[in-house]
Amino acid sequence: MDVQWLGGAREIGRSAILVDDTLLLDFGMDSGNPPTFPVGDVDPDAVVVSHGHLDHVGSVPALLSAVDPLDVHERSALVSPSEIEDF
Repeated sequence: MDVQWLGGAREIGRSAILVDDTLLLDFGMDSGNPPTFPVGDVDPDAVVVSHGHLDHVGSVPALLSAVDPLDVHERSALVSPSEIEDF
């Protein structure tokens, strides 16, 4: 199993862990000024979000064209349209 920390290691924010180049756990952002995003070019088959804080989910909208289908909890889907518009 190949595990790569794309962000979030030894820092708060930008949580992003890529497993075997196919599974992405979180894809967050650091909301500082200026905001920073995970490093690396990713094309995952699936994304698992641990919870809805921006440091874990803030960059997920950038993956919407790459991850299909996108499965989310129905309550998360209620918030998602506004987050996508902000991105």
